[in-house]
Amino acid sequence: KRMAHLRTTRKKTIAMTSKIEGSKNDYTWQKQSECLGLDTQLFYPEKQTSVTTATEAKKVCAICQVNVQCVNQYHNEDVGIFGGLSPRQRRIWRKLPTEQQRNQYQQECLKPFKQ
Repeated sequence: KRMAHLRTTRKKTIAMTSKIEGSKNDYTWQKQSECLGLDTQLFYPEKQTSVTTATEAKKVCAICQVNVQCVNQYHNEDVGIFGGLSPRQRRIWRKLPTEQQRNQYQQECLKPFKQ
């Protein structure tokens, strides 16, 4: 409901969730993502609106059933919100030694955004 206003009607921008041509990676999980069909600009907040926009993006990620796969796939991105994590949070995430610690850190970061 709340995120319905973010869905685009005419032009569905799904660049963030579309399969990259020629890639050997499995992107089938993206079909289950909450961001599918949302305007990708939501996940690339600009500085002047970054807190509000990042909060909205993280709310989407917090309810997404594939946020772990998302951050695993896009953890090296320098900008944007992926798996509910900001670039700074992803840098911290990458330094954690085990998958369990990374998953726990991600869920702790998302906790304030769960409804």
